[in-house]
Amino acid sequence: MARSKSRETIVNEITALQAKLRAHDKAEAERLGNLAIKSGIGAIDISD
Repeated sequence: MARSKSRETIVNEITALQAKLRAHDKAEAERLGNLAIKSGIGAIDISD
């Protein structure tokens, strides 16, 4: 039977994965923003 991880180990792994996900999301948002600017849609004025 596999040894189960301690709660602290699991929480630390989750925290590390959340930080990695935030970094990935930030990089993806920057990439999409740069693509929007290059394509000319970075400054669209939307009025109601």
